[in-house]
Amino acid sequence: MKRLCEFFPLRDWEQMSGFLREAYRPDLALRHRPIFEWQFMADRYGSNASMICAYEGDALIGIHGYLALPMFWGNVDQPVVGGWGINLYARPEFRSGLGWVLLKKLKEMYPVSIGVGASEQAERILVGKDWVFHPRVPRYLGILDLERALQIANPGDWQDLRPMTFHQTTGPAEIWELTSRSSQYQPRWHEYPAMAFGTIRSLDYLQWRYFRHPVFRYFAWAVGVPERPAVCVFRIEQAFGDCEARVARVVECFHPNDAEGESQGVELIRAVSTRLKLEGCVYADFIGSSSAYGETLVKAGWIKEGDRQALPVRLSPVERKPRYQNLTFTVARGLPSPDPESMYVTRSDGDEDRAAAMPVNA
Repeated sequence: MKRLCEFFPLRDWEQMSGFLREAYRPDLALRHRPIFEWQFMADRYGSNASMICAYEGDALIGIHGYLALPMFWGNVDQPVVGGWGINLYARPEFRSGLGWVLLKKLKEMYPVSIGVGASEQAERILVGKDWVFHPRVPRYLGILDLERALQIANPGDWQDLRPMTFHQTTGPAEIWELTSRSSQYQPRWHEYPAMAFGTIRSLDYLQWRYFRHPVFRYFAWAVGVPERPAVCVFRIEQAFGDCEARVARVVECFHPNDAEGESQGVELIRAVSTRLKLEGCVYADFIGSSSAYGETLVKAGWIKEGDRQALPVRLSPVERKPRYQNLTFTVARGLPSPDPESMYVTRSDGDEDRAAAMPVNA
């Protein structure tokens, strides 16, 4: 008889490591224990990982990780705790039916259940049920070195690539760096209506998601007063495979939604782009649902990706197959079901901005 548990005890780590090796692949990044403990917030749950586990007897047969995070869902005065679903795996012999059991369990636990990057199998499970599914979250590109970008681009798909124009400007107001000690960072969220649906980008969240990441090094730049900053978080990745290049991944881009805030957002993106060009990056990308912040990127000189994916998303190693980030969610009765354009969801939500494999020195 199958039983479900809402947490995984780290004392059984060897069982989890073996399950991940057999149910997915041996070099899965989650088999590196520091990544696993960080991803599932084990320090917050008394050495337990936030993961729904399915057992048959004592055997682990399926998992569905989750992140219980404060969210705005239409009202910044009444945040909710929602469940971000990540890493849905089952042993091959149990995949028929168990996936839906795990998804349904997460839905029962939180008023908002949400995820990005659902697999084709998960998509088939969700279609026709009370889940909203959007197949493609927009991607934006800052072309920093057009000549190199054209060399990297997929053959025949480069026609829409346009370089950023870099010219001398007065520059934005003073840029300050957000760190784990930036206690003055306290945005007045009423001034960010484009973030009314999504995870709250509090200092606590930023500390966990970026400043304590066990593998990646992120940079967080801000412009404006701490009560209403424009913010950009990014990292630099070294692509390898059939091409080698430095590529920047912008994972946060937000600002107050008024004229001053948008102006600061544009100037901040231009300043970040200038820095990335100096660092030798060929292009930068941002995957985000918000149309308001997408417009900011375009005003700063970026382009919105069209029907064709000219530049690869997966870089470690480079994969030429188009890769689009999808978005799915379900909500409790009485809560609104927003359009994706009015949500703030980026590539770093869930676990999409993740290590491709176990660290080399693991």
